Amino acid sequence: MKIGIFGGSFNPVHVEHVRLAVAAIKELSLDKLIVVPTFITPNKTVATVSPDDRFNMLKIAFDGEKKAEISDFEIKSGGTSYTYLTVEHFKKEYPNGELYFFVGGDMLKDFKTWKNPKRILAAAKLAVFSREGDDADFVSEKDYFEKNFSSRFIKLSAVGKKISSTEARVYLSLGLIPEGIPEKVIEYIKNNKVYRESEYADFLKRNLTESRLIHTAN
Repeated sequence: MKIGIFGGSFNPVHVEHVRLAVAAIKELSLDKLIVVPTFITPNKTVATVSPDDRFNMLKIAFDGEKKAEISDFEIKSGGTSYTYLTVEHFKKEYPNGELYFFVGGDMLKDFKTWKNPKRILAAAKLAVFSREGDDADFVSEKDYFEKNFSSRFIKLSAVGKKISSTEARVYLSLGLIPEGIPEKVIEYIKNNKVYRESEYADFLKRNLTESRLIHTAN
């Protein structure tokens, strides 16, 4: 059984998360894709959006993808979400499974600084996404992995378009609808007031044209 694990804060989930995940399911012939939102991402402050909201947005975004399931493992575990604990958990659940953990090309060069990277690689293979404009040097990283971890990673063929969750949060804080967020996720955000508008949002909307407001957001 081939299983992919896709972790992240997903704050908020966007269309490229879904597109790349679906492409990876096909390319690796996965039997299952487990999407795991973090509770607290290492080296980041606590997310202002509740884990439950991020979990629910993922359920909406991946609805209809039969091989994808959203896991609350890291959310229920609480504390800082370390990858080695997550992959070891799923390795115990699927002892005979072949596990792949997805990372972005921008994370690959920092992988050596992650907590217990060798334990991650003992439980799962890395499958790497690249994005438009990615400056990751995959050749030198491949040499580093072989030399220091006696391991290789898989570079996936799908290339992600530049969509930023950070940019989406800025737009939402100004009452704007960002590009790249699934329509039903936007509905959930609006109905549940997931992202609070900035204290300056009303002032800006009263005093700026829409084009200037978008310029300000950018």
